[in-house]
Amino acid sequence: MTNSNNQISTEEALAALETLDSAKTKSNKSFRPALWLNFIISLFTGIVCFAAPFSSGNSLWTFIMLVSAAGLLISMATWYILLRVRGVKQNIIPYGLKNKFFNLALGILVALVILGSIELYKAGFLWIPYVAGPLNAIFISYMLYSFPTGEWK
Repeated sequence: MTNSNNQISTEEALAALETLDSAKTKSNKSFRPALWLNFIISLFTGIVCFAAPFSSGNSLWTFIMLVSAAGLLISMATWYILLRVRGVKQNIIPYGLKNKFFNLALGILVALVILGSIELYKAGFLWIPYVAGPLNAIFISYMLYSFPTGEWK
């Protein structure tokens, strides 16, 4: 960039934008959980969603759901600690109204799948937990890989 007349050329502006985009991509990759951790978080989410419809009236499925929820919280805390060890400070609640709305919408979507599977299972659709569990697991895995910072692009 030329600072003598405070004007930059089109090529310099494009180069600066490409540099910013590559820096954002690199920082986004540094926030991603390791594949094994992404798998564990997604697996626990899927098990919680799978066990939730079966847990009404059966203490074994309730126990499985609670253990999976505890495992999910522990694995998320592990991811947070691993980020801190790498020197990356991740905010639990992202900045900006758009990003907060994005995370709220994701949480509501996952909760709706869980609650919908419970209600549909009670209505007699016995196959719903077998679809809802893997659906939530795949969704969470994709979101952790694509949006690890919780910020909308």
